[in-house]
Amino acid sequence: MEGDVNNMDHQKHYKNITIEPIDVMWQTFSKDEMVGFLKGNVLKYTMRYKEKNKLEDLDKAAVYLEWLRRREADLPRVGINLWSGWSGQLGQSGGTLK
Repeated sequence: MEGDVNNMDHQKHYKNITIEPIDVMWQTFSKDEMVGFLKGNVLKYTMRYKEKNKLEDLDKAAVYLEWLRRREADLPRVGINLWSGWSGQLGQSGGTLK
């Protein structure tokens, strides 16, 4: 993948904008629209992982799946650091998810 993917939030290709597209979508899409978008990304990354980015795509799918879980629970979206062992910290205070 192009650019720095250490974090799904604040990627280099969004450095010159004040709000990232995911945040605009989270705030303006209906719940059904957002759920559809998130489910589509989970599907995309899980279907292509063997042929494209391997574990990186599975990590991305996991991030979108967590966002989907949070959207379905009417919780706010928060950043998830992909490469800091976040999977054992999901939903725990003090981890990368608050």
